[in-house]
Amino acid sequence: MPKTVATNSKDVNSMSSDQLKAELTNLRSKYDELVSFSVNLTAERDILNNTLEQTKRELNKYLHKSAADGNRSNLKDGDGGSVAKGGAGTTLLAIAAFLFWLSGTWMAHKGHTKFLTYIPGVKDFFTPTPVEPVPVAATPVESKAEVVEEEEGDDTVQEL
Repeated sequence: MPKTVATNSKDVNSMSSDQLKAELTNLRSKYDELVSFSVNLTAERDILNNTLEQTKRELNKYLHKSAADGNRSNLKDGDGGSVAKGGAGTTLLAIAAFLFWLSGTWMAHKGHTKFLTYIPGVKDFFTPTPVEPVPVAATPVESKAEVVEEEEGDDTVQEL
């Protein structure tokens, strides 16, 4: 292809007729290439859109089929109701929690929990807080009740 000679309107005015024909031919070929390229891009876009739609239809068909199969496999034998998902997982979690609690209780009873004091933040939880002993009075505390002897000789308690 011939190179473009003109770059602005001043060059086009100064060109000869042969140069103008060559420029016009060059521009027409570039235009034809551009149209051809855009037609190819449009065709590729249409092919990709069709492929995408077909893939979406197949995916939806597969999802509906697997959902239907999943519903059939979740039915109970006796009453035809569906089993709640995660029922076995919740049961296993409860069993594991109980076993860990039981082993922790046993270890605490045997005094094998010292390793827990090395865990940051847990040490304070397992370390008992010291309690100051309350002093015991050396003299007996006076009672609010006193024994009054009556004339008959009976001892009775009289509240003050």
